Amino acid sequence: MGGLLSLLASSLLGGTPPAQTAFGSAFVAGLLAGVLYWALPSRAWLWAWPCSSRRRSAWPWPSCPWAFVPLPRSLMFVNGLVAPGGAILHSQAPKFAGGPPSAGGPGPGNLLAAAITMHDLVACAAVVPWRPGGRPARPSGGTRRPAPKPMPQQGAVGLGPVYDGCIHHHWKSPLDVVAYMSKGWQEYFGRPGLLPDGGGMVPIVSGFPYHNPFGDKLGELDRTLPGIARAVLCHDAAMQAPALPNPYMALEVVRAVNRWTRERWLDQDERMRALILAPNQLPAEAAAEIRDLGRDERFAGVLMGSNGLSKPFGHPLYHPIYEAAAEMGLPVILHTGSDATPDVLTTTTAGGLPGLYSEYRALIAQPLMAHVVSFITQGVFVKYPRLRLGIVGAGVTWITALLWRFDMDYKTLRRETPWVTRLPSEYFRENVRVCTYPLDLTPTDEKLARLLAAVGGLEDVLYYGSGQPNWDADGPDAILCRLAPAWHEKVMYQNADTLFSRTGRGAATAATPTIAVGTMPETGGRG
Repeated sequence: MGGLLSLLASSLLGGTPPAQTAFGSAFVAGLLAGVLYWALPSRAWLWAWPCSSRRRSAWPWPSCPWAFVPLPRSLMFVNGLVAPGGAILHSQAPKFAGGPPSAGGPGPGNLLAAAITMHDLVACAAVVPWRPGGRPARPSGGTRRPAPKPMPQQGAVGLGPVYDGCIHHHWKSPLDVVAYMSKGWQEYFGRPGLLPDGGGMVPIVSGFPYHNPFGDKLGELDRTLPGIARAVLCHDAAMQAPALPNPYMALEVVRAVNRWTRERWLDQDERMRALILAPNQLPAEAAAEIRDLGRDERFAGVLMGSNGLSKPFGHPLYHPIYEAAAEMGLPVILHTGSDATPDVLTTTTAGGLPGLYSEYRALIAQPLMAHVVSFITQGVFVKYPRLRLGIVGAGVTWITALLWRFDMDYKTLRRETPWVTRLPSEYFRENVRVCTYPLDLTPTDEKLARLLAAVGGLEDVLYYGSGQPNWDADGPDAILCRLAPAWHEKVMYQNADTLFSRTGRGAATAATPTIAVGTMPETGGRG
């Protein structure tokens, strides 16, 4: 029996005899456990997440020819590699638990890289053929999910031009950025290796506390941007710099990042546009930076980054930044993660800091929702009616519930904000734009369409962003197959082009509202 199992393991998985023996033991245990525990309610089909149709266009790893798909506890065998948590860890993936496989096949340490319970082993009895580029084929019998719709690829005929409103660029070494600082700051930051164990350099940004355990990136950003007509650089770790505890250090780092972006990225590809990172701890300095760099038409917006003053971004302290942005015809962009850095007093979730990455991801839209409410109630769009606000990194499904609740409370509490003379949802449709990245994976495409249609007008609000090279990046096909065809041209190009174009905006900055922001007029008791 053991010899037959070893032969089966060798033919399916390859690898060394220890790996084959370990697989044989697991296979036998799975068969026995299946007899004893098959009827337990805890079992459930959990399909491989990364190779789902939603991620297909952005995922660079080769398709898996065979996969052992678990039922309970989301334990998965892929090419002989065990991965807890339901994630595929291909033998060619850059990061995975248990270390890299040997050159001849999966190493024995990978085969049983997770603690396996009897329930987990139930799943290992079924061998499921893998369809290249898509979901695993479901075995005969059982409930069948609808087959994914055909999805056009980047540059496909009929797709039209694509405007990628969010790609994340990063330095290979912090010294790349330090080179754009003054000599005194270069001396202050130092260089790696000046001290034992590679020390000797002050970090230019703080470390981000939450990470996908299977890797935050798909790999290096492909600077050739195949199939993309225009792309906006939205920064990566640099967006944490505005909240460095030393405001003067934050200012120097932000200035250096902006000039590094201009010379190392914008000068290399005429299709690229970039966001000006704002040193928002010092609003006057931030406004000056915006007016200086804003003269370069290749800078297409202002990124607030981490929350340096720990106030909601609609707070009047930040208004000089928005005045400068409106003057230069630039939108202001807020990106998820800005409230999750260790140098800010705000928390990324209401109620306290999340302890797990999965908690952080589930609640990732909370800070951005708070900032949107703050922008509207604090009168930013009343003072600067031409200003546009872009929201990036939170998906789109939060919009409907927020606007319904916001409109309802406004009708009851508008006496507190008399300068807000229209429904919040009306300001939102006119002044706020939302990046699709990462487009929420709803139970069905029809439910997503009904949710987005519930508030009306979102076909003019959403704009495409891939988010590459982040692990949750979306290719154009992942968006097109899930939105109504009538939305495609606007979402994939027009809305981003309008948002990041200065046409029709600019010199008109602060407006004179009917009721000045911050005043409380007498109403004669009319409310």
